[in-house]
Amino acid sequence: MRKCSRCKKEKNIQEFHKNKRQPQGYEYYCKECSRIFKLNVLSNGGNKKKYLELMRKANKKSYWKDIEESRRKKRNFYRKREMEYKANALLNVYIKRGKVIKKDICEDCYNKKAIDGHHEDYKKPLEVIWLCEKCHGRRHRKIYSNLSLNNNTP
Repeated sequence: MRKCSRCKKEKNIQEFHKNKRQPQGYEYYCKECSRIFKLNVLSNGGNKKKYLELMRKANKKSYWKDIEESRRKKRNFYRKREMEYKANALLNVYIKRGKVIKKDICEDCYNKKAIDGHHEDYKKPLEVIWLCEKCHGRRHRKIYSNLSLNNNTP
């Protein structure tokens, strides 16, 4: 299954033309969208450049609308996690200054690979538990699953 870049539909791989130059070996557009594109170019006197310019003008408004929407989502994402970002930034500053010493062993499994600082409470940015990536991810999944369970209860 592959998603057509033009119509945005999931289609079987046989519905795409082969192309050795593409990373996956197939075109980005399905055969149907390619056919429609070629017909539109031919209806404009075979001038591909002129057709693409018309399409760009038509899509310009939706393009800027999509950019504004993605920017809005990023802003909201940052606002929701602003305290987390600030706590991590402050911890990193204290580590660089030598005021907080980063441990080189996980406090849960005693692993020595990829140690991260985990904040139980972001309001206390210098109180961290040093965990490996695996234990850190496990701890966050547990926290977020508890949050989602609590939010669903009436």
